Amino acid sequence: MEESNFRGQIYDKAVPKELDLIDRKILYLLCKNARFSNTVIAKNLNLSREVVSYRIKRMEDSDFLKGCITLIDPRKLGFIEIIVYFKLISLNNEKEVIEFITNKKGIVGVKTCSGKYDLQIIFSAKELENIHENIRELLEKYNNIISNYDVLTIVDMNFLGMGLILEKDAEQINIIKDSKGSSFLKEFLEISKKDYVPNKADKNIMEIIQSNARISIVEISKETSLSPITVKNKISNLVNCGIIKSFVPYFTMANLGYQWYEIFFRFKDFNERKFIEYIKQHKNIVWYVKFIGKWDYQISVFAKNHSHFHEILNEFRNEFNDSLSEYESVIVFNQFAFKRRIE
Repeated sequence: MEESNFRGQIYDKAVPKELDLIDRKILYLLCKNARFSNTVIAKNLNLSREVVSYRIKRMEDSDFLKGCITLIDPRKLGFIEIIVYFKLISLNNEKEVIEFITNKKGIVGVKTCSGKYDLQIIFSAKELENIHENIRELLEKYNNIISNYDVLTIVDMNFLGMGLILEKDAEQINIIKDSKGSSFLKEFLEISKKDYVPNKADKNIMEIIQSNARISIVEISKETSLSPITVKNKISNLVNCGIIKSFVPYFTMANLGYQWYEIFFRFKDFNERKFIEYIKQHKNIVWYVKFIGKWDYQISVFAKNHSHFHEILNEFRNEFNDSLSEYESVIVFNQFAFKRRIE
């Protein structure tokens, strides 16, 4: 897999990295908003801008920090996302399947895992028929190695932060406001329900920042031939209406000694507000996905080992014992693609 296509975890390439408290604080702030400038991060941590720049570059050069991405809500752009979880008869053809699907139009997410499922694929299109055709093509091509599969519709997907990077030290950081507004903190705090239909210029901007969330307004301006104020206003509108959900760094948590687990839940008589509040407060729960289908929710958990994971799972089971109907879990090994469709 080409490094430029990397989106998340590559477990079998993980090499433990030495990160001190300053590195972890910088990462923590990037997880809060990856568009925080080096100057803003420096002010928050009482460091010089040069030190922050050096630390970030060092994490990039050591192949730990892979860059920063912009999370986009595909539903607000008219896209439907279906995720299919496959159980394979044999893993002998896994590499062939991944190479076939990773760069295929309409496939925006690919993960390998172990447990109830071996492969996770996210299909995206504006018409269900197009997704159906892609799934059918895959099933027909690899019918001899697919044992079973589950199809779910993605209702929502959110990043919850990386409190586990700092653990108790996270409480000591008070985020200073970004005076220049290039991180769009104000807009994130004032999300509206207004409709905003992106035009070609908006989509060009999203294509640029989706895989490079820290690119400057001036650089975007040069690439799009729009004025800096126009670029800033357009991103502001995209954030304010919820099309842009967040700006986040991506790096392999295996490099910090964490393994990625996913847990699938089905509930009965469910207090959704309590569930969302619980996972938001739990430092080891980093993502959640809401479904229509066999499962109601999936959460991503990062734990030090199997024993640690089972502690987290048992805590959750005890908390939601009365409403938890069924659950399953998998270990995620590699994430080969993760990118939302804009066109």
